[in-house]
Amino acid sequence: MMNRSTDHPTEHLDLTLDELLLLQALLKKHLPDIEVWAYASRVNGKAHFASDLDMVAFSGP
Repeated sequence: MMNRSTDHPTEHLDLTLDELLLLQALLKKHLPDIEVWAYASRVNGKAHFASDLDMVAFSGP
């Protein structure tokens, strides 16, 4: 799970370090101050090499 464009560390996200750093940079650039959560296989430990990354962004009205 990631909060506020990954300003807080992830607890468990099945990505390589390079993928995680890229994701953090993209979220910080394109969704600053937005709460973003990852869910599904990349979080629950059921991911494989070709798994996508499911995320939801929460924003105000």
